[in-house]
Amino acid sequence: MKRNINLFIILAAVAVSIVSCSTDKETTPVAKTINIILNGEDSVSSVKGLTVINFASCVADSLKAGNRYSKIDSVYQYGLGIYYPLPDSLIGKKLELKIKAKVLGTESQNGVFVASLEKNQPTKTSLYYGSIDYGLQMNGKVKQWIDVAGDLVIEADNNIENGAVLVVYPWMALGKGQTWIDDLNISIVVTESTEEE
Repeated sequence: MKRNINLFIILAAVAVSIVSCSTDKETTPVAKTINIILNGEDSVSSVKGLTVINFASCVADSLKAGNRYSKIDSVYQYGLGIYYPLPDSLIGKKLELKIKAKVLGTESQNGVFVASLEKNQPTKTSLYYGSIDYGLQMNGKVKQWIDVAGDLVIEADNNIENGAVLVVYPWMALGKGQTWIDDLNISIVVTESTEEE
């Protein structure tokens, strides 16, 4: 009996040393988030290389001094958005876009938040296109602010081109009436694998 216990202890110690000396490395996902908030009050972003687009869609709130919204309609269909040339450190990585905003419409809407990944050189090429339908989230509610949100994923396979540009903006292609968008928050979550020893 004592011999069996000693044999068991020796085998357990050998097994532990083999497992702890294993050269296999495990990967653990690590997420990095880039937050961009566009509220119409300014056009400056702290994200290096990012340009705010469609700033002409911003209008002053007649009831609240200093407050501005992005206004889109059937004539001016594009709202405040971003043009972001991806740095080399993001190329080849999976990108998750989390988009949130407050939306108010005068009529039932069919607008979307568009996200595209493009390469402009030597010719314009679309690497990814996705959209989040904020009109459906409004659920027919008009003349009141509605919180809308959605996520899009750009897989690493679509994000392999140096010089890729991420473009995100609201678009009302066929809608009637007017839509106001405020506090547009775009989060770019970059997930990479790191090796643990």
